Amino acid sequence: GVREHCCFLKQVEDARRIRTAIVNLFERANLPNLTDDQRKEILTFAVIGAGPTGVEFASELRDFIEQDGPKYYPNLLKHVRIKVIEASPTILAPFDKSL
Repeated sequence: GVREHCCFLKQVEDARRIRTAIVNLFERANLPNLTDDQRKEILTFAVIGAGPTGVEFASELRDFIEQDGPKYYPNLLKHVRIKVIEASPTILAPFDKSL
């Protein structure tokens, strides 16, 4: 269910937990016995909600991967996928459409 497979982002401690989980996923994906498909599965991040928090988190996740990834996991970067999933037809709905 959701509680077992998702990380919530409501408090500072949640952000720490997410960072640790991301690093753990990279470590897991770096195991030598995995196939490329398994690495892609492990390194696919789904951000649920395209409001301000979801879009900002997806952006920060990408920055984290692009800045720290080449130093520690250069061979894994090609497997990373970040997907933002939104139920409504627009992203950043609270903001003016001209943005």
